[in-house]
Amino acid sequence: MLFVADLVRSAPRHTRGRQIKNSDHLGNYFGRKSCSRQKFPVSVLERRPTSAAVHRIQITRMQMEVLKEKQTLLTRFSLASNKMVAVLDKHLE
Repeated sequence: MLFVADLVRSAPRHTRGRQIKNSDHLGNYFGRKSCSRQKFPVSVLERRPTSAAVHRIQITRMQMEVLKEKQTLLTRFSLASNKMVAVLDKHLE
């Protein structure tokens, strides 16, 4: 997904701040003639995510793993407590 902010950030200095009036003339926006077939520089299309974004993704993955572990522990605990209650009920009868 390309956002306008990414396009503006990667644009040459002299064209920054100008509004994109027509998407057909994006090539012109990047300092090229509008007849040019390549409308976006390759760097915009093939940009890797920033290190901060990668870090955020890693943190969320770790948080998901922790949540899964918590869930499994809770289910095990609830099963064990149910068994203990059943055993106590048998002894009390």
